[in-house]
Order: sequence, then C-alpha cells, then structure tokens
Amino acid sequence: MTNLRSLATFKNLHTLVLDHNGITSHARLPYLPNLQTLWLNHNEISNLSIFIENLAASCPRLVHLSLMNNAAAPSYFNGGTKQQYQDFRWGVSTALFLSFIFLL
Repeated sequence: MTNLRSLATFKNLHTLVLDHNGITSHARLPYLPNLQTLWLNHNEISNLSIFIENLAASCPRLVHLSLMNNAAAPSYFNGGTKQQYQDFRWGVSTALFLSFIFLL
C-alpha cells in the first residue's frame, strides 16, 4: 500500500494505527499537522531513509513512532543486533529533528 491520501481529511487526527496494512517504504502520508502517535507495525517498510524523508514532511508534531517487525527497523524481535537497533533509533531521531519522545 502506498496511497494514503484518503487520510488527508483528518487534519485533527492525533493517533493513527496502521498495523498489518502492507505499507511500503514509498508510502506517502498526507500532511497531518496534529498527528502525535503513529504505529506502522508489521508492514513492508524496507528502506528507512525513503520512508522517514516522507514522514518528516507529513507529520511535524510526531512524538511516538512504532515500526516493529518491518525490515527497516532492526530489533531483537526480527533478528537485529543491539548496534543495529541503536543505529536505527539514532537515524530516525536525527532525520526527524530529534522530535521524538518514544521510538519503538
């Protein structure tokens, strides 16, 4: 799934859970100025840099992001090492201007 334009009408949305939707790295969220919590667990996000670049432009107030069980988000749960997980967290936090409080 790459077309999420139908969410554009929800400008006041604060929390969005899109687990198990086949969302790919090239998915583009519409501009959601009030979105604070986004869960995208168990999707098909494999290229973190492409996905985060799009996300940064779409969700300026994002505070909580969960990408568990995506290829782009290494963790203990999917065979990633501690170093890979730390690099992932650092890369996402840096790309999104250190605006995160929680990154799962």
